[in-house]
Amino acid sequence: AKRASGAGERSLLTFEGFGRLLQGHSSLKDKQLHVGALYREVFSYIKGSREAMATPRGYLSRDEYLALASKQSPLEPAMRPAAYDAFEEYLKKKKKNGLYDVCDLVFHLKTQPRRHSPLHKVVIDEVQDLTMAELALLHDTSADEDGFFICGDTAQTITRGVGFRFTDVKLLFGGRPKLAQLKTNFR
Repeated sequence: AKRASGAGERSLLTFEGFGRLLQGHSSLKDKQLHVGALYREVFSYIKGSREAMATPRGYLSRDEYLALASKQSPLEPAMRPAAYDAFEEYLKKKKKNGLYDVCDLVFHLKTQPRRHSPLHKVVIDEVQDLTMAELALLHDTSADEDGFFICGDTAQTITRGVGFRFTDVKLLFGGRPKLAQLKTNFR
């Protein structure tokens, strides 16, 4: 996806583009990290978490990322410094190449003054394919916390690189929503 801007065209970075951008990075070259694991760390935790969206820059600092509890990020704590090194290289290359990613878009929307009516009702299917940052943006622009209907499958993730936990959804909604398990597949 491309858009025109005053500074020229910028392109939306995909999973494949992320891999190409970091091709040759030492942590990937030495097979310390797989590109999918690195993508998940960047887009689910370093940039894609609600905590990251609350920072003035839209991503966690190295210290904030390294301090994440093991339940928050599945990457081994010993591997996190290499992941953050790759993230820093990613930021430089993304800027140099005039690229933006979905977390940049979410952060931009979150930091803009509201020029619209809040969302009154929100229905989300396949919630496990959203980052917490995307879900938080929808939550924060909603007029009614009770106006959310969220469906998801704990055993399925379609979107590559999303580290989703229903526990995080409950935290986002202050202990709600009430979770109901569907035991019959109607397909």
